[in-house]
Amino acid sequence: MGTSGTSFAAAVRMGFVIDVAGYGQRSAQEKFDLQRRVSEFVDDVLQDLGLRLEDTHHHGTGDGMVVFLPSEVEVNRSLVRLLRSAVETLADDNRRYRDRMRLRMAVVIGPLGPAAIGFSGDVIVEAARMVDSEELRAVLAERRDTDLVAVISEQLYGYAVGQRHTGLHAADFQPLTIEVKELSTRAWLWNGPVAATTTARQGPPPETFVLAAPRAGGCVLGIRPGAIERVRDIDIWVNSENTDMTMARINEFAISSVIRYHGAVRDTAGHVVDDVIANELEELVAGQRPVAPGAAFVTGSGLLAETNGVRRIIHVAAVHGEPGAGFRQVRHLPAGVSNALRQAERLAAEDASLRTIIFPMMGAGVAGAPVPKTAADLVDAAVDHLAARPGTLLRGIYFLAYTDAERHALAEELGGHPALRPADPDTDGTGATR
Repeated sequence: MGTSGTSFAAAVRMGFVIDVAGYGQRSAQEKFDLQRRVSEFVDDVLQDLGLRLEDTHHHGTGDGMVVFLPSEVEVNRSLVRLLRSAVETLADDNRRYRDRMRLRMAVVIGPLGPAAIGFSGDVIVEAARMVDSEELRAVLAERRDTDLVAVISEQLYGYAVGQRHTGLHAADFQPLTIEVKELSTRAWLWNGPVAATTTARQGPPPETFVLAAPRAGGCVLGIRPGAIERVRDIDIWVNSENTDMTMARINEFAISSVIRYHGAVRDTAGHVVDDVIANELEELVAGQRPVAPGAAFVTGSGLLAETNGVRRIIHVAAVHGEPGAGFRQVRHLPAGVSNALRQAERLAAEDASLRTIIFPMMGAGVAGAPVPKTAADLVDAAVDHLAARPGTLLRGIYFLAYTDAERHALAEELGGHPALRPADPDTDGTGATR
């Protein structure tokens, strides 16, 4: 495909426009750096969709970028992943730089074709007007702790959200009337999850902890802020699963869907052609459903081994479904943590390269369990495991903090636990120094 001006067949496509807030106030060097960061941001977001920049129709705008996806991309899968990835990728970017990059984003769908200069079609004008509107600028100015504000067009909302084709819900959006130049339309402002950003960016790296004397050992406990897709140095990932051990659909907001999709073999349009991890889990539990709450099963990691260095996935039955009530966290979460750690010890005994593990906030996402209690259960169970195994082969037990609330709760539990003390500052459990 390629940049604007390239010949291609007109078709209905989903696309997005991003714009950097406050770009004109930066110095020439800062503008240059921001353009590079925007390019990297788009590359990473597209990678999460299973695409490359050259697969899209795109062009730069100086302070942003216009990107339209291939016409064969499934909108009902890609929209939810696009929004989530944009939040996570921007949060990850802002942790690495002092110059805070804040973005306005508009996502649209409609006919797009080539033109002598740029692209043809009302949809690209609509996206550009929405992202530059005073209404969206005002939202970003009001939400001082937010680095991304995103709207989707009325047409896209009606198809993807209104007809419930995606893992997005109407409650995630609010109407926003936009009037700019010749455009007068209703868009939908996304109020989805906000990744941990400001706290992680302004503060020092999260501390790690070890057991206090006389039980001190070589395994650290620590926090990893952000999205699990950004974790690339942990050997074993824990997947928060339901008691049916049925992985989440790939277009849902869940750790299970992330692991399932990124571990799968996909074609050039991002479609799953070999559901590697889900298929292996299905074979493991065939005839055993539902499994006991807290049960843990080990599978391979599929393509995550190549992209993130993950060697094994431990699936823990952390939530159970009830008719008419959805999913709820199991009553005794620490049992699931203990079972996962026992599996990890077994794996470590069989393979000397498996030494680190990461837990998400199991049951605190879709199942809605209280974050503080979940953090306490995770930390307490990990401490009990290490206290009972002074000869542990594990070198790092980590807890994923996707939001600031999760990060604060975990930091409070680790920092205030009577059995823990801060680890040496040059130790992080992964073999790297900080």
